[in-house]
Amino acid sequence: MTQADWLVVLKLSTKWHFQEIRKLAIDKLGVPEKKGGLSDIQRVLTGSELYILSWFQDGLVGIVKSKALINTEMAKALGQDWALRLYQIRDRFINAAARTDADGATNYSTGTSYHSVTADILKVFQAEIDTIKTLSAAFDLQEDFPQAIVTARQKRSNRPSLDSGSSNESLSLTRTEGPPAKQPKIAVALAKLRMVPKK
Repeated sequence: MTQADWLVVLKLSTKWHFQEIRKLAIDKLGVPEKKGGLSDIQRVLTGSELYILSWFQDGLVGIVKSKALINTEMAKALGQDWALRLYQIRDRFINAAARTDADGATNYSTGTSYHSVTADILKVFQAEIDTIKTLSAAFDLQEDFPQAIVTARQKRSNRPSLDSGSSNESLSLTRTEGPPAKQPKIAVALAKLRMVPKK
């Protein structure tokens, strides 16, 4: 199967709450990009859309540490807000890496390690990370998924939204009989979270 096929499998298994198939798709897509895995941008977008926290965080770190510029195309894919935040983190990373000590060796004590970049990302993207954690935990535990969405949205309501035109309207979800994956309002609620900027 191709990468595109596995992405479809991942999206559908998440939508229908097939945990074993979802795990298999995550494993198949989790390989390095050179071996057919997702690019850093794809990891960020897919991780936020399908609440895979490790992909979201690793993709952000990869973008910051990449030699490729954060260009207009990347900004469109990620959204201006995320692109600007990543650019600022990268600027701090590059400036810290450029500082040298008296011997001319690069001074990595100024915050250029993987852990420092990760810590910066955790701070700057805390709202998104908290939302992904909430939704991921609800999915993994097969809890009342719509209620988890409402809770995540309420936590985000006091924080700036990702797109300037979004409003903080509340979600009114009604509980229907059946497992959480069978409830049709989940997709609508996820879309209202606006975790992934619209293209």
